[in-house]
This record gives sequence, structure tokens and C-alpha cells, in this order.
Amino acid sequence: MSLRRVAEEAGLDEPHGKVTLSAFRIRQLRTEYILLKRLRIESEGRVKELIQTNDEISRSGERIKGKVGVLEGEKKVIKRTVAEAEEKAKKHSEELEALKVKLIEMEKRIR
Repeated sequence: MSLRRVAEEAGLDEPHGKVTLSAFRIRQLRTEYILLKRLRIESEGRVKELIQTNDEISRSGERIKGKVGVLEGEKKVIKRTVAEAEEKAKKHSEELEALKVKLIEMEKRIR
């Protein structure tokens, strides 16, 4: 950027010498450098925060997957238990029907 343009952008009305304009531009560049350095430091900090958050979410996801696995195992056990209970209930029902038939037959014999 030319020194004349630097002076215009800075709002300097009076004509200044090259040394003054150069010094002004150097100060301006230093300020820009410091601002960019701060932005970089803030960005690096934000990146670290995001990496940490991502790691925490990943660990939570792994724990949840583990819990889901356990729950799926428990679900299978419950289904098996229900199936066994239904089977036993069916057998008991059949036995009850057979006993009812026997009872009716015995009542008929007694009469």
C-alpha cells in the first residue's frame, strides 16, 4: 500500500513526509500483527476446546453404546423368560383341561 493511501485511510489531512508516513504505517502494521496474533491465539484455544468437547462426546457415545449392548442382552433374556413362561402357562392350561375332563368323568362315574 502506498504511503499516500495510508495517509488518506488514516484521515490525515496535512501532507506528511515519507518518514512520518512510514512510521505511521509501521505502527499500523504492528497493530494489525498484534490483532492477528491475538486472533490466532484465541482460535487455537477454541480449537483445543472443540477437540476436548469432541473427545468427551466420543467417550459418552462409547459409554452409551456399552449400555445399549447390555440392555439388548437383558432384552434377549427377558424375551427368553417370557417365552418360557408362556410355554409353561400353555402346559399348565393343557394339564388343567385334562384335569377338568378327568373330574367330569369321575363325577359321571360317581352319579
